[in-house]
Amino acid sequence: MDALVVGAGPTGLLMAAELARHGLQVRVIDRDEHAATESRALAIHARTVELLDDLGLAGTFVQRGLRASGVSMWSSSGERLVHIAFDEIGGPFPFVLDLPQSATEALLERHLGEFGVVVERRTELAAFEQVSGCVRATLRSPAGEETVEVRWVMGCDGAHSSVRRGLAIGFEGATVELDWGLADVAVQWPLAGDEMHMFLLEDGLLAAFPMPEGRWRLIAEIGPSSAREPPPTPDLDFFATYLGRAGHPDATVADPRWLAAFRVNERQASHMRDRRAFIAGDAAHVHSPAGGQGMNTGLQDAYNLAWKLALVERGHAPAALLDTYETERRPVAQRVIKQTSALFRMGLIRAPAARRLRDAVLRHVGALAPVQRRFLQSISERDVNYRDSPIVADYRRPHDAPRAGDLAPDTDPHVRDALRGSEHVLLTFGDEPAAELIAKEYRGLVRAAAVPSARKAFGGAALCLVRPDGYVGFIAGKTDEAALRGYLDRVLISPDQA
Repeated sequence: MDALVVGAGPTGLLMAAELARHGLQVRVIDRDEHAATESRALAIHARTVELLDDLGLAGTFVQRGLRASGVSMWSSSGERLVHIAFDEIGGPFPFVLDLPQSATEALLERHLGEFGVVVERRTELAAFEQVSGCVRATLRSPAGEETVEVRWVMGCDGAHSSVRRGLAIGFEGATVELDWGLADVAVQWPLAGDEMHMFLLEDGLLAAFPMPEGRWRLIAEIGPSSAREPPPTPDLDFFATYLGRAGHPDATVADPRWLAAFRVNERQASHMRDRRAFIAGDAAHVHSPAGGQGMNTGLQDAYNLAWKLALVERGHAPAALLDTYETERRPVAQRVIKQTSALFRMGLIRAPAARRLRDAVLRHVGALAPVQRRFLQSISERDVNYRDSPIVADYRRPHDAPRAGDLAPDTDPHVRDALRGSEHVLLTFGDEPAAELIAKEYRGLVRAAAVPSARKAFGGAALCLVRPDGYVGFIAGKTDEAALRGYLDRVLISPDQA
């Protein structure tokens, strides 16, 4: 067996499906008896929908979810301080897709099943050790214990990851000593049902996120944590009172499908890899729910790692390629934690003078188009780049766009079609006879595609090699076959050399 994926949440399911799509044999285990039934993570951001589109799943997800078209922030006096429309996100999916995690997991598990892989439930990783050339793992299920040897282990098993603990990887950070309440409920009130709302109240923070079927996710501040015990679960009256304080005393809250309480942790693993074991998603980073980044970041972890691992395992890339998983993804997680923490704490300002200043900044600066565009690119994760990665190469002037490490422009439908699949794609924008020759030499690894209509979108480039995860690996302003071959020799091993 090539890989063992521990944890069948969204990150684990996508990790397993991507490894299988790239040609590896995979087992997936999860200690729980059933898949999640709670809504849990709700927001699917634009970059993640683009990822799903590459897998042929975007249509199904969009059909099942609700397209949120914008976000508003409200003051304690009922003034709308800022409104941001999501149609400025750009790309083919300019919205936030709200879909309960239970539905996301069901769709991803069905996708995984198309590769003949079934989640083994009520099965946990009891112990493991790394030995020469493999990982020896002990699995425990109702049938007893089983010892297996696999080439790789992927820890996608959440904040209390047994894989991370087994590797003795630190999980640095802290718990924010505030209790929060959560409810998935039916709400009757006059606000737009396709927008997110944040209420920055004098003595508390309330957020409301639209859900399919006309329902809402409400998250409200309970107050400082008073004990080590978990906070008590709030009732419907708690949320109705909050809505009244937010200027909607006539709002009704009913039909709860999930009520819960939680505390926010902001932590990051000191490493994301130890030899033949990796961690991803919540096992590697956790943060506040502000911005709905958690599940999206984990899915991008899986999307980044799977193609690299498959190439190395199949002998088509040097082992050093796997080092770039942590090199590329750990800074992204670090940035997400920093940004969500700042957004989270902005809503917790209580001093009257500080609140007035915050509200004034949001009112005036938040209305500026460049500020809104930057916020949208960040929240959608479309601005994530790997420009500092050791496996990107740029042979153009520094100010030309896109740069190596950037997300490949996808405004042209011909480009989107060309980039589907599991190979590197060598885009050409004119007559480049060497492209087909290189693709033939790297058959099964590199595919050439001529997209002359997209030359302007790629800043007049002559050659652009796009990685399987949609990011620019190599780009040149003129035909430079020697530079491209030098890059490919660093990143891939052709079938004739393998």
